[in-house]
Amino acid sequence: MNIKQNIKKDVVNRIKTDDSGYKINYGIAIILLSPLLGSLLFYIYSIIIGFMISTDGEVEMFWFSCIFVMALLGLALVLVGCNEKTLHKHNS
Repeated sequence: MNIKQNIKKDVVNRIKTDDSGYKINYGIAIILLSPLLGSLLFYIYSIIIGFMISTDGEVEMFWFSCIFVMALLGLALVLVGCNEKTLHKHNS
């Protein structure tokens, strides 16, 4: 067996042993909790840089962006988990 086959076999074994289902579950939980987590993130940021936000419109947009970022984080985690499951099925 050459080196490339050994590396491919090692990668396939690593994907098989890795449970990608937890990533999908965590991602869905983050998406569902994104309003709460985004508000918490906004609160933390407002403590640190709250003096820089001057109008109500800026506050609302910053709050929305915190929620949006948390939802994108959850979506990214779901996509990574789905890709790992697809690789696992493809390599089996």
